[in-house]
Amino acid sequence: MVTLLSKLRYIILSKFFSLLYHQFAFGYDFVSNFVSLGLWKSWIYSVESYISGAKILEIGHGPGHLLCYLRNKGFWVTGLDESWQMIQQAKNNCDKIGQRINSVNGNANFLPFQGNSFDQVVTTFPSNFIIDPLTLSEIHRILIPDGSLVIVPAAWITGKLWVHRLMAWLFKITEQSPVSSEEFTQNWVDIFKESGFFVSYESKNLETSLVFIIIAKKLRQ
Repeated sequence: MVTLLSKLRYIILSKFFSLLYHQFAFGYDFVSNFVSLGLWKSWIYSVESYISGAKILEIGHGPGHLLCYLRNKGFWVTGLDESWQMIQQAKNNCDKIGQRINSVNGNANFLPFQGNSFDQVVTTFPSNFIIDPLTLSEIHRILIPDGSLVIVPAAWITGKLWVHRLMAWLFKITEQSPVSSEEFTQNWVDIFKESGFFVSYESKNLETSLVFIIIAKKLRQ
């Protein structure tokens, strides 16, 4: 019975997020801000201190907030997303702050870029594409030696107010926020080590939340 309910929940949530990322992309920001209690952008922007490369690729940029933010900071950044609707949302959001972006419609399993062409790749709250060996192989290929992949795979609401506790509970029962543990951390580290990266990580405290950040570095041959 538990397994059946888990499968049904997975199917419903997968369908919901697919629609939200495509046909209903215009509502993505509202949902993200609501479920994160307005913390969504701060979680995304938390990668800024790890970004220093001359050429950056953001994979799965969604409505483009990080893309616009980095562009506004003077970084040379290209985006890639498989949703045309999200690319349009990103362009609209960047237009609002007077920035133009370059975003490519494509799949992370086949990145349309030459090898050794990016200093860094960044992705925040990616779906399961990021653990696909084909995706990791492609990211490894396009990164320069010593280039890095910066990922925010998860965040947790840690505030003590009732609204923080409620939303943390909702994240838990919908399985949108994994349990923070040594096993969780080690699983992520192992995924990138197996694909030829040197891995480090950090849990970043943002007052009422905790953000998990992974830095996977492509080693020189």
